[in-house]
Amino acid sequence: MERLAAIVPDLATRKQQAEENRPWQYKRIDDVVAHSGQQLMMVTGMERAVSAAGMSGELWHIVTDLGHHRVMFANHEAFMLQSERDEIIARVPAPEAEP
Repeated sequence: MERLAAIVPDLATRKQQAEENRPWQYKRIDDVVAHSGQQLMMVTGMERAVSAAGMSGELWHIVTDLGHHRVMFANHEAFMLQSERDEIIARVPAPEAEP
């Protein structure tokens, strides 16, 4: 594998480009999880139009090192919600999220 990686031209640049080309939702999920002090293990699903914590927007289900959480995108912010409760445990700006 290392031999194959060594022949890929500009491997570091290509890795950076791949990271930058990820959808904005994944980048904001990384941000809000980091802000909460947890580690993202996996994204498990997404719902397009959901109401939670008094807001409506896109809702993503994630698993961190501390269990299941949800991330809501609304009002130009990303909110990390505790499991199935509407308790906001972290929030970060998400200018891409609809008002």
